[in-house]
Amino acid sequence: GQTITLAGANVNKTVNSFVPNKSIMVGSYFTRYSWPNYDSSGGQFGRWTYNYDLGDQVGYISPFSSLGPSRDGRIKPDIASPGQYLLSALSSEASPSKNNIYRLRKYQAMQVTSMAAPNVTGCAALLLAQSPSLTADQVKNLLTTTAVTDVNTGTVPNNTFGAGKVNVYRAMAKM
Repeated sequence: GQTITLAGANVNKTVNSFVPNKSIMVGSYFTRYSWPNYDSSGGQFGRWTYNYDLGDQVGYISPFSSLGPSRDGRIKPDIASPGQYLLSALSSEASPSKNNIYRLRKYQAMQVTSMAAPNVTGCAALLLAQSPSLTADQVKNLLTTTAVTDVNTGTVPNNTFGAGKVNVYRAMAKM
């Protein structure tokens, strides 16, 4: 019930200045807002789980995604990737809500930038598999110069979506 106020804080600068230039900072955006709901034996409950009332949120930046610029003035994030409500493998150690269980209790709906960053890491791995001699700067350049834009990203680069939404197909084609 208490409010904490940080002196000199700026809600528009959530990325610190200690981010190396070669790193790829990843933002998260919505990829879905509903999925069928299954019980532990795999039978569908016959309803859909909706975590947001409106489907028009798909493609928007996630509310938990950090905004730029960095404290030293760089545009951040560098790129955005799916990170809100992805279906991922369900760990045997996890105890998700039944609303987040998907198909035969093998998958779960998840959301965080920790889902978006591995997506971009996988994109980088695909590029490196094709051309192992790529440098970190070249990988970053390939991903950011081939990112897609839409009505949600607006004019890029910006401090919400960076260069836009990652598109590894375009990056591979450019390479």
